[in-house]
Amino acid sequence: MSTDRPPNASAPADAATRYLVFFRGQPVGREDTRLVRTADGWLVRGESQLGQPLDITTRAAEVNYDASWRPRSLAVDAIVRGQDVGLKTTFDGGQAINAVSVQGNTQNKTDAVSPDPVVLPNTFLGAYTVLARRLQGAAAGAELRAYVPPQSELALRVTAVTQERIETPKGSINVTRYALVLATPPPGGDLAINVWADASGSLLRMN
Repeated sequence: MSTDRPPNASAPADAATRYLVFFRGQPVGREDTRLVRTADGWLVRGESQLGQPLDITTRAAEVNYDASWRPRSLAVDAIVRGQDVGLKTTFDGGQAINAVSVQGNTQNKTDAVSPDPVVLPNTFLGAYTVLARRLQGAAAGAELRAYVPPQSELALRVTAVTQERIETPKGSINVTRYALVLATPPPGGDLAINVWADASGSLLRMN
């Protein structure tokens, strides 16, 4: 799965950005994302409409971080393959406390987490806008922690950083591509991720 911002000028914080979503090279929908600077932190908000074979509609999603990018909370309201799915997560004292609701039936799960993981819910690709910000200045060998709610916290390692140019109808954009490996447990194995960001740390593309 990949996401791309349509080719135009980079968007500043607080601006809404529409990303196009592709699955196996074919367009399947869009995701609208807004990164908001607050008085004491950051909010990343979004909604999406993804068709088959994903069949996910995210009515509302929000991840709340403090000014040092430590997560405070997550809320997702979605329809996944025809079922109402809700996820609420609060972060407190080294724990991620999850309430997962499917068709009104709620289950709770608590995971141990580090102080400042990047929160990457599977149904909200807009969360990668925070990852792009967190990668600014990172070099090959750097490691972050990623929490995939309500599953587990995983190591996210930078394997390469390269400078590239993207051609758009309005001209060339200088971008940085971060090659990453997300260490997922067996049988999945390591997952390769590429993130392209502009000079301000705004997410341009991810796959």
